[in-house]
Amino acid sequence: MNEKAAAGLVTALLVAPICLFCLLGPAVLGGFLTWMSARLGGLDWDTAGVLAGLAAILVFAIVRRRRTRDGRRAS
Repeated sequence: MNEKAAAGLVTALLVAPICLFCLLGPAVLGGFLTWMSARLGGLDWDTAGVLAGLAAILVFAIVRRRRTRDGRRAS
């Protein structure tokens, strides 16, 4: 196998999770904090999951809107 092609594949495999973490990190953190608050508040698993999902979507939308408003390209 060509070493340049292998290096490109290995780099992509290492960089892709980092990029994914940077893009979705705020949404995952917001969803996790909402889920923990709901569980500690005595809500059942289904309600906590729905609230966590809604919080993740809301945080993702806020981050995307800020990036768009600042003139950066929204991903």
